[in-house]
Amino acid sequence: PNSKVLLEAICHGGEGDEHDQCGAQLDITSLLQPLAVNEWQQVSVDLACLQKAGMRFGATVSPFGLFSEGALKLGLADVQIVPGMAEAASMRCQ
Repeated sequence: PNSKVLLEAICHGGEGDEHDQCGAQLDITSLLQPLAVNEWQQVSVDLACLQKAGMRFGATVSPFGLFSEGALKLGLADVQIVPGMAEAASMRCQ
């Protein structure tokens, strides 16, 4: 990518307020930049990174979104949310 790429997850915010949203965005640009072009790659993000940024998984509305500030061309396949894989994640959080 030639500009910032964000991974996003959205959750429902507060009890009793259906319009209150919460969630998290992570800058994954540095995770994508070194990847070879025109080859399938496996990339994973520790769910704790999203949780530390404000995501509440028990109230998930949209578990996965990608946004770029510029042009971005990529293919996605087999997107999964897999708990307990933090140690093997490409992007990890302590």
